[in-house]
Amino acid sequence: MYSRQEMSVKISQERIDTWLGERPIVAEWLRSLNGQTPKLYARALITFETKTQTDIEKLLKQVDDGTLKGREIRTLIDRATIELSNSNQVGIDSAVRGLFNDYTEQELPATRIHRKANNHWDEYTKEEVHEIIGYLDDRHQKACTIVAAESGLRPSTVLQLRMKHIEKDLNHREGSIALRLEDSFHYGRKKSGFPFIGKRAREEIKRLIEIGKINTNPEALLFPFTLGGIERIVKTAKENARIGKNAKPMYGFRKYYLNALNKANIPSRITDMLFGRFKDIDASNYTTQKVEELREYYDRAYAHLDYMDSNPEQSIQLGSQVTQLQDANKQLSERLRLTEEKLDFLREIQPQPTGVALAQATTQWALQPDERIFADLEQLFYNLGDLVARTRAAENVDPLRLPPMFQKGRTATEATRTRK
Repeated sequence: MYSRQEMSVKISQERIDTWLGERPIVAEWLRSLNGQTPKLYARALITFETKTQTDIEKLLKQVDDGTLKGREIRTLIDRATIELSNSNQVGIDSAVRGLFNDYTEQELPATRIHRKANNHWDEYTKEEVHEIIGYLDDRHQKACTIVAAESGLRPSTVLQLRMKHIEKDLNHREGSIALRLEDSFHYGRKKSGFPFIGKRAREEIKRLIEIGKINTNPEALLFPFTLGGIERIVKTAKENARIGKNAKPMYGFRKYYLNALNKANIPSRITDMLFGRFKDIDASNYTTQKVEELREYYDRAYAHLDYMDSNPEQSIQLGSQVTQLQDANKQLSERLRLTEEKLDFLREIQPQPTGVALAQATTQWALQPDERIFADLEQLFYNLGDLVARTRAAENVDPLRLPPMFQKGRTATEATRTRK
């Protein structure tokens, strides 16, 4: 019987590949699964075989032809996992049951293995995130932890990010970047949400590209770390920062992210989509158009996510004022555009050269001081009134009495006639 310590030794990818090459039925089933599940299930099935000293494909055929009962497989699972941790027990039970239920027509009896409540893990505060990142000397390490904090992705998913997941927004827009993950990330029990990263992550990634640390090839990985490697790096930084709380080194950033969304009062349905707590059917119905809807909520929460922002409430207030100014600017720009269209239309319908002369005269007149414009209007109304007065006099009609505001224009005109 193997001890728990022996079973905790990591099963290499080379061993997994060799093992699957000898088990085509298992390999075919694992290819139908998504994300990290095939690798995790392969390790669980190898452990099951090692503990039971059996060939799992032989067991499959025995159950399928009825020579072995489902309850006997359940007993094998119980015996194989009795000395393992609860997480390993659940993983092996899930993998074996999934394989047998897919291959055979005989469903295994109900499991006796259940997930136990995990220990409570704390999230980092903004000050602690700032401290941890401050103790990281390498820019790649900083970028990796900032992306973890700003996206809320599981550490293993952060390490799967490639240039193709960010290049659309990185190269064609400012502000937050949508992480455009493949559909396979959005299904299963541990699914990824529809995440974004913000200003700090963008700055670090662009700098790494500039110095040649990140390849711009679409398939290039963003971060060259193993999960264990980055966990050790962040753990050391956490210890140097004297952060003694019960927080997992990398997973603490995920809880920090969720806490920030809650502080920003993001609606639960939006939080579920960003964080990855939606049902598979929700992912199927999700469209790229809704990315912009999520972006608005993410940008609203970013002041709480930005580890360098010590006053998020003030930032949110300033952001709201900037948005109002931007909206007002859009309205003014639209009015200007419509005015320019009308002027263009007037210029087109006026015959040349009269149209050009008229446009130039109108422009010059509009640029004159307000006093000059008002004087011109006075003179115009006086001339019109004088014409009406003379017409009435010729017809023996009472003379027109002009309003006082136009008397100045009348006096000026009469003085001109006297000089003549």
